[in-house]
Formats: sequence, structure tokens, C-alpha cells
Amino acid sequence: TIQKRALPRLAVGYDETGRPMPYVPDWLQGAGAIKSTAGDLLKYLRWQMAETDPAVKLSHQPVLTQGNYSAGLNWQILSNSSRRLIWQEGNIDGFNALCIQQPELRIGLIILANEEDRKSAHGNSVMANEILSGLDRRAITLP
Repeated sequence: TIQKRALPRLAVGYDETGRPMPYVPDWLQGAGAIKSTAGDLLKYLRWQMAETDPAVKLSHQPVLTQGNYSAGLNWQILSNSSRRLIWQEGNIDGFNALCIQQPELRIGLIILANEEDRKSAHGNSVMANEILSGLDRRAITLP
């Protein structure tokens, strides 16, 4: 259960009609319990991109591969001969998030939205691709 003292610091999530959504119920805590700041997420992304921790290296290793797409441990991966796009997205009622890294280009991107619907999730992917391409023309973009 969310502590009452934390509620004023939490973002409110909305559905596609602008209606506030309730916070994640206790039984879904494994999917949406992490509460973080943008600064802490960027620290997490730097740690992931450094790939010096053996657990991080393991999580970036492909477990299932089809063509240039792979699935690692909690990460999706697109590869070409010299670079990887490693990402994961997540949605819960009222929120969606996208974490993208391209370690070889030293590019990391976190996109957070407090609206969750099909349109906003797609819009985040489109925006991410524009940012990636703008940062480096060699960047791999999301499918």
C-alpha cells in the first residue's frame, strides 16, 4: 500500500479521456511498484550502458533470437553488425515508460508519460525514434 505521506509526491496517471486512474493495486506490485525520480532512472540507465556489472552483461545477452531481433533477460534487442538498440517499455493504468540504450553510441533515453493508452504509447515510440535519429544518424530506431 502506498504510504499517505508519499502521495503528494507521486504523479497522477490518466486514461485516454483524461480521467485520473487509481494507483496500482497491491496484487500488481511486481509490475508497477517501483517509484523513482527521473534522476535515479538516468543513474540506472548509465549503470546499464556501462555493462561492467556481470548481472547487467548477463541481462543483455540474447536468450531468443529471430533475425536481428533478440530477447534478453527483461530487455529487447535489435542488432546490426556493430551496434545494439536495447530497450524495454512498460504500461500500467495511467502510466507508460520507455527505457532505451545504445551502449556503443553512448546514447540513453528515458521517456515517461502519465497517460496510458494505445495512442500515447505509440507516440512515445515515434518521439524516441526522432530523438535517437537527431542525436546520431547511425542510431538504430525502434521497430
